[in-house]
Amino acid sequence: MRFPIFVLLTFLAFSSYASDPGSEFYLAGEYDKAADAWKGPANEGDVVALHNMGVLSRDGLGSTPRDLNKAAVWFLRSAQQGYVPAMVSLAEVQTELGQEAVANSWLTLAARWGNTEACL
Repeated sequence: MRFPIFVLLTFLAFSSYASDPGSEFYLAGEYDKAADAWKGPANEGDVVALHNMGVLSRDGLGSTPRDLNKAAVWFLRSAQQGYVPAMVSLAEVQTELGQEAVANSWLTLAARWGNTEACL
């Protein structure tokens, strides 16, 4: 049962950045304000902001439409910089898009970096 574990890990990832206004907005359910706070840092290559923008696109939160392809792009930009949570998120989206082989590559890399969720 991956979904409940993923929800918990997503919450923990966002709560660990509670000093970030975007995370505070996200946790308060103010997804559009979170997106506004993360767009600038994401466009500058901030790995956490890139991942968080991917979450908004993956889940279709606020006025951000659900778009798995766009989410994959956000996650990929973060994962390519070594952000392990983005590797796992990217693999989940790729699996949903039917790209199992490349998804398994990202999960293998995340597992090598010690991510236990990638080993499930």
